[in-house]
Amino acid sequence: MSKFFNHAIDELLVAKQMDLVSYFASLSAANQRSFFKSHTDYFKSKKAVNAFSDKNKFSLIKPLVEEDPDPFTEVLVRLKQPIQIYTERNQFWGDSTRTRHLSDFHYKYPHLVEFTCGADVKDWLRNAPETLTLDNLRYVLKNVVNKHAKDPAAAFGSLVRGAVQLHHIPHLTKDDFEILLSDGDTLLNDLFPKTLFLAIVSQELYPSKEFIETLELNCTLSAMMKDRSSRHATRVAKNLRRAKLLLEIQDACK
Repeated sequence: MSKFFNHAIDELLVAKQMDLVSYFASLSAANQRSFFKSHTDYFKSKKAVNAFSDKNKFSLIKPLVEEDPDPFTEVLVRLKQPIQIYTERNQFWGDSTRTRHLSDFHYKYPHLVEFTCGADVKDWLRNAPETLTLDNLRYVLKNVVNKHAKDPAAAFGSLVRGAVQLHHIPHLTKDDFEILLSDGDTLLNDLFPKTLFLAIVSQELYPSKEFIETLELNCTLSAMMKDRSSRHATRVAKNLRRAKLLLEIQDACK
């Protein structure tokens, strides 16, 4: 059926003696939306992609693509076209919050996402899927978070730790410590509590020795500079023991 409609659009353009871009530009905003939504497959075709390949021309359909970028992944990657995160106003009176629509595209290609404000970053981190790769998380932590907060650790720290997935733990290095926006105590408490300890062992997702040593060194420095309650110190010590025990278990299983 789509081939029939695609052919019909081509005939329409010939009859009007217009190309796709000029025809689309001649429509009202409402008709542009209706036309685009009704013929998404046509706009994904090689012919349509070539027609809008110029960035000035692509700007005509960019707001519509941003609403649902997944079908246009190939096009966006090929054009290296960055897009914003589509936001929608809350329908309740007096509520100024906006709903952000995040899709697979935003997590697979963060370098093609225009993070316009801290709220974009927070929602991206808050809704991170289990399939998020560590490299893509690293990209956002290295290249995005510092641009959207005077104190990134305070603004995004807890969300960053929440975005670290279980399968990331074996691949964390000492260099990652600086971008995780947390001190050693907090990372030990969040990444190596009893529940995650058991999951790490069962799935054999052991941390690296250098990462654990970096956390331990940071904890030592923190203890020298900050007052810590005995309860806090006990909790940190337990989690550090768990982390070190994971290395021993890993060595024993080799």
